[in-house]
Amino acid sequence: MQNKSQCCGCGACMNACKRKAIVMQEDKEGFLYPQVNKALCNNCNLCKRVCPFLNPHVTKIDDVNIYCAKNKNLYQRINSSSGGIFPIIAYRLFKKGFIVAGAVFDKKWNVVHQIVESKEDIPKLFRSKYVQSNTLNIFKDVKRRLDLGEKVLFSGTPCQSFALKLFLRKKYPNLFVVDIICHGVPSPMVWQKYLQEKSEDYGETKENISQVNFKIKDSSKKYYWRRPGFNILWKSGSEFSSFGNATSYENGFLTNLFVRPSCHNCKIKGISSGSDVTIGDFWGCDVVKPNFEDSNGVSLIFVNTEKGRKLFEEIQCELFFSALDKEEAILHNNKIIICGRPHVNRKKFFKQIDKRLDRLVPELVKVNRFQKMMLRLKLSFNKHLRNK
Repeated sequence: MQNKSQCCGCGACMNACKRKAIVMQEDKEGFLYPQVNKALCNNCNLCKRVCPFLNPHVTKIDDVNIYCAKNKNLYQRINSSSGGIFPIIAYRLFKKGFIVAGAVFDKKWNVVHQIVESKEDIPKLFRSKYVQSNTLNIFKDVKRRLDLGEKVLFSGTPCQSFALKLFLRKKYPNLFVVDIICHGVPSPMVWQKYLQEKSEDYGETKENISQVNFKIKDSSKKYYWRRPGFNILWKSGSEFSSFGNATSYENGFLTNLFVRPSCHNCKIKGISSGSDVTIGDFWGCDVVKPNFEDSNGVSLIFVNTEKGRKLFEEIQCELFFSALDKEEAILHNNKIIICGRPHVNRKKFFKQIDKRLDRLVPELVKVNRFQKMMLRLKLSFNKHLRNK
């Protein structure tokens, strides 16, 4: 793989290859890329026809219905992401006979796409995982289920959702797709390194981790969705907690220090994955819809297709919601239409990856005086808008 900015690592090419000429291999940054065995390849180009970065996509953002919304069920909202919209969709479709495919932690705390078939397992899909999910086994499984007549709800990033659509190569009325507003995906290798180092800090081993959460209340039992907590529990009872995106892993991810190269060159922006519904955080709610702001989370919802519109009508009774126009939606959520830039020290980070992350990330992610001034101006401007 020569140009890594042109591959999102979905694995659709590997799954589509009938001659098994493609394998996915991990590079030194911990990301998967296709490697082609030319002796097996017959140049059928099927791999290219299912690649989300090599196929035309049409921006749909001008043709969709947009809402800010929050789940009326406070427990579901706090224990999910943003305004808790995905639990409503998942449980509603599950009642209609859908199985649900999405990102879960496996026993080694890798993030993988799996199908869950019981109501009790659906919560495993809640909350953001903040690491690239391995989708190498999911596309064939979803297709097999669809071909058997089963109903499938698939959730993933825009590139994963678009890759699934291309891999299937035809429309399935029994498929419902939900994707997310994506910041980018960090390295699974860095994620595992962080878990290992944090375990060592507590005299534990990574194998003894019993629970990982990216959204928790603080010690006073208060929760504010804009400053989420991060928590690791070990089987011995040891516990690590941090709040306000303060860990080295979160800081590195949010500043694009170890995000996948293709995320800075994403081709699937502007609601163009073909998903039925797109969901994400409603950043800027305090400015655009101040009366709708809620410390327990608010979501943006893009209803993209007729299937999406029918479902949204069904779940409205479970939501507080308000319509938005495109400008209101993207004002503080530019990742909907543009890519984030790689951190200036990204290459330096991977050259020094042997250092502990709690030391390396603060060294490379520094806020200079100009950045501090711009942050203060932004906060002042937002306060001014709220008071108008």
